[in-house]
Order: sequence, then C-alpha cells, then structure tokens
Amino acid sequence: MTTDRQMARAYAAQEEVIVARRSIGELDLAERLEDCATARFARHSGSGWPRTCRSAGCAWCRLPMMRRWWSGICNWSAGSASSLAIIPVQSAAGLCDGVRRLRRGLRDLRDRTARCRTQWRDVCFAGMAGGDRKALVLISHDGVDRQDVLEALRRRWPDAVVKSVEQEAPMRAMMAEDAADLARRRRGVEPLRIVVLPQRDPGG
Repeated sequence: MTTDRQMARAYAAQEEVIVARRSIGELDLAERLEDCATARFARHSGSGWPRTCRSAGCAWCRLPMMRRWWSGICNWSAGSASSLAIIPVQSAAGLCDGVRRLRRGLRDLRDRTARCRTQWRDVCFAGMAGGDRKALVLISHDGVDRQDVLEALRRRWPDAVVKSVEQEAPMRAMMAEDAADLARRRRGVEPLRIVVLPQRDPGG
C-alpha cells in the first residue's frame, strides 16, 4: 500500500522531470508524465485504475519495468557459479552514460584477463543500474574463484564489492536529471541494463 508520504515524494519527483522536459521543449512527453501523475493521484484518492504513460521517466511506470528486467536477470544466473558485484556508476554525463561506460569496461576487463587466463573466456555479466548510481551485476564465473573476480574488478573499480547472490534489487527511485534523460531516450529501462556474454570459442 502506498502511503501519503510516499505518494507525495513520487509526485514531487515526477514534477521535477516534467519541468526538465518542458524546459527543452519536449511538451508531449511532459504532458504524458503529468497526465500519469494526475491519474495516479486520483486513484490514490479512490477514483479507480489510472491511465498510465508507460515512460521510464515516470516515478510509477518505471517500477514494474525495472522489476521485470531484474527478475529475468536473476533467473539467468540460476544454476551456475554466480556472484553479485555492486559497482558505483560514475559519469559526469549522467546515469545512462555511466552504464554504457561500465558495460564497455566489464567487457574490456573480461577480454583482457582472458588473454592470460583462458577460464575467463566463459565469464559473463548481467545486471542493472539503480537510481542510487550503483549497478548490481550478477557474474557467472564457473572455474574462476570469487576472490579472483573481486581482485580483477577492484583493479578498475576500487570500491567494487563482490559477494554471494542475495535478495537485492536496483534502487528504483531516481534523481530528476537521470529520470528525465531516461525518458528522453524512449527505450524503456534498457539503457540501465548491463549484459556481457561469454566469448565465442574460435574452434566452435
């Protein structure tokens, strides 16, 4: 059940995104977000099920999107030797740009390590960044010790934490500028996703 305080926080966050979209002339998107917020508020007051905007920039519509993606990522990791890495997402250009850099960095790290240690060729990553600018990344690393994974990650991301997989999820609340950027891309929450598949066997 959403409390009045939670509803007020979500509405305030939505208003910041609406203002940001209007300031750069994206009036259609701003209107959709405002209509969604108004409908949510009306439903909270007992006026029935709302019409939704289905935008990743929306404080409400983003939640089920992220929940579905994260559930799929967790299902992907089941049945293999997996660890959970928590890695800060750092970029002056915003959350989405930081995720893009992290995705590329993880691929580079795996490929570079695999040149010397062939068991790393099968290491792969799947995860998602949250509104706190931290990425939760599930790592499949059959044949590679968790401590080795941690040491490799910390050479590039000193603040990275690697531990056993637990019931955690990316933070869905988001700063207004990150939510506005996500809405502008019109790709749902896909820009927050991190997927690095294992290397292909050249002889396969």
